[in-house]
Amino acid sequence: MKSGGWAPPVRRVPEAGTPVGINLAAGAAAIVGAGLLAAAIPGAYPWLRFGVLALAVAGFAAISGDRAASIGVGLIAFLIGDGFLEDRMGVLSWHGTSDLWRLMVVVLAVLVGLVVGAAYRRLAGRPAAVAGEAGRAGVILLAEEERRDA
Repeated sequence: MKSGGWAPPVRRVPEAGTPVGINLAAGAAAIVGAGLLAAAIPGAYPWLRFGVLALAVAGFAAISGDRAASIGVGLIAFLIGDGFLEDRMGVLSWHGTSDLWRLMVVVLAVLVGLVVGAAYRRLAGRPAAVAGEAGRAGVILLAEEERRDA
């Protein structure tokens, strides 16, 4: 038994990452920039134009590591690609199988970006970018410290 009386347990709150809303706004700005860049590519190369958006989505997902914001940015990229690169003046319309393929490319870009970003952070020894993962890691470390102190 420890001498010195009773002290309430200390609960440390791990630092949270960047809020999802900030990540989503930054990703939306990046996608709009990628859309402007893709608009400079001639309309005869639609897959190349949409590939620029998919590459921007994958890059954002890898850098941010935020799953929720990456899904939102992927949706924004699909809508910009459909409304401004495939159609004109922001008109959204469904083009059947070609839009399904584009949607699959966006989903794949989000997944690949998240996996590459997580692998890089793990190999580099950096902490998890997602607040939920950081929170779980912080609770585990706190529990190990409490066991050592007891």
